Formats: sequence, structure tokens, C-alpha cells
Amino acid sequence: MHGDLPLMMKAGVLHAINDIRCEAVPTPEPGPGEAIVRVRACGICGSDVARVFETGMYNMPDIPGHEFAGEVAAVGSGVTDVSLGDAVAVIPLVECGECPSCLVGEYSQCDNYDYLGSRSPGGFAEYVKAPAKNLVRLPPSLDAEAGAFTEVMAVALHALRRTGGLRGGERVGVFGAGTVGLLAAQWAKVLGAQSVCCVDVIPSKLELAQRLGVDLCINARASDVSVELSEWTHGKGVQVAIEASGANAALAQAITSASKGGKLVLVGRQEQGVQLEAKTFEAILRRQLNIFGTWAWSRLPKSEWETVLAYASQGAIQTKPLISHRYTITQVQEAFQMIAAGQEPYLKVLFVFP
Repeated sequence: MHGDLPLMMKAGVLHAINDIRCEAVPTPEPGPGEAIVRVRACGICGSDVARVFETGMYNMPDIPGHEFAGEVAAVGSGVTDVSLGDAVAVIPLVECGECPSCLVGEYSQCDNYDYLGSRSPGGFAEYVKAPAKNLVRLPPSLDAEAGAFTEVMAVALHALRRTGGLRGGERVGVFGAGTVGLLAAQWAKVLGAQSVCCVDVIPSKLELAQRLGVDLCINARASDVSVELSEWTHGKGVQVAIEASGANAALAQAITSASKGGKLVLVGRQEQGVQLEAKTFEAILRRQLNIFGTWAWSRLPKSEWETVLAYASQGAIQTKPLISHRYTITQVQEAFQMIAAGQEPYLKVLFVFP
């Protein structure tokens, strides 16, 4: 069932590193088992920033963006699970379904995956083609802006679940109060943490963390993190330390703040390489820390995408306060110039489509 699609659409197209432009490109058409989603909101992820300024995409020119939501505008043959007009978020990872990881349901570890916004055209566009099985319906109480957070909400939840989950009563430290960090802090509360601390260097982010219910906020530029956390935990350290910034300093703080036998969750991508002092590395050994890498999300036994949408629809997880900037796709260069300039704090930057 095809909807009425325009022949051309506006998209933010990455032609080369540091060369992204808004231009008219052909609107995609759905094949068997596929749907076309009219994008209403798409977030800029830190990985998108890296693609635009450092790494590029697998095939250029191409369209970045993997945090998006909208409504179904057209469907191809064989599609029965979604209908025209359905409000949806889109899972960007398209697994092969045949490799050893896929056969045991570990889709985020797929050996031969496709990925919207990285390997295939993504959400910096008015329309996106996706497998219909990758569409997740939004609850009626959530709009497309909230839906655009589904992927990053799932990433934050998955990070906490990688530890085996909270039993209740833990002290959790989140190092990096960016979008993932602030969502992880909220999830820690939802999952039963006794108290949550956020560490960052930007006052406005820490102020937001406090408004979101974080118990202790530490400015690492103004305070001694280890001293404050030691006082807060009565010298025991946090049972769960989540490194969500990708900064070497934050990684070191997370390690030295973890309790004996504590859990260290690595979420932030270390773009510049990891450097640790010998005494910091020694803390991993002496305290017998449990280190958890985390990547993407899980879809089995129950999709974390559906879980996060259920909690967000009830107001347990807040996303609106995390939106710092909104741009139209015609302002794609302006949005990335703002990020590159680094002169104003930002959290989640959204492209919104009328």
C-alpha cells in the first residue's frame, strides 16, 4: 500500500568530512517488507558529530541520523504489522538474521548488519526507508520528539542491565551528564538505586541533573570528586559507576570512585584513546572491579525499545528537558557549526520537520 509520496525530499547529505548540506534528493520507495517513514524529529548523536567532522560514512554522499521518529507514509508488499499514519520510532540496526549472534538473539552483535544513518540513508531527511519489522509504535501520549529519544533511552537502560540489574539500595555514580548520562541517572532511580550522583564540568548540565532528581551533583572543575564521593558514600565508594562521557578524566574518576567489588559500566566512546595512571589501573585490580562494556540495546527476551517507551509514556523517564536546540533540516550546517564552535552548552540537538 503506497502512500502519496513526493518525488523529491529535503535531506542533510554528508558529501565528505566537514561537508554536510541540505539538498533535494529523490524520495525513497518501499520494497517488499519495507516501509517509508515520514520523519518528524531526529536527534544528533555524538556518533553523528564524529561522522561529520572526523570519520565520514561508509558510502558518501549519504544521509546520517539514526535517532528518529515519525509516521508511516507508505508500505511495500507483505507489510501487515503497521499501517499508514502509525506513529513510530525506528530501530536503526538491521541485523542479518543468519550469523551466530543473530541465531541466539544477540542482534546488536550481528556480524553482517546494516545501519540506518551510517551504512544506509538515515533520519536527517524528510523520509526514510526501513524494514517494517524495525518500526516500533509510539504510545499515544508520546509525540515524535519524545519518540526520537527511543534509541538513546534504550542505550541507557541496556547499560544498567548489562550489570545484571540493580537489586535496590545501591549508590550509583554517573560520570558525564550528557544525554546518555542523564537518562542513565533516571533509569538508576527507576530501577531502585538508593541515591544517584552525577559528575560533570558544565554547571547547566548539573543543574538539569538536579531538577531531574539526581541526589548529588559534583562539578569536577570546582571540587575534588574523590573527596566528595568518599564523604557521600562514607568511604565505601559507589556500587555502580557509569562512565558516560568518553573523557579520560571521567574514566579515571569512575574507576577510583567504585567500591570494592563494584561494577564499572563503560558507555562513553573514548575517541582519543585511553590513558590511565598506574595507580588508577591498580585500583581496578585491588578492588576487583567488574567491568562491563555495553553496546546498543537488546531486543530479546523483550525489546528494550518497548520497555523504554512504556516508562516514558508514564512520565517515569523525562526527555523534553534534555532538548537544548531545535533546527529545521535546512539549518543542518548551522546546527553542526554550533556544535563545532563549542561556545554554548548543548545536550540533545533535534532536527524537527513540519
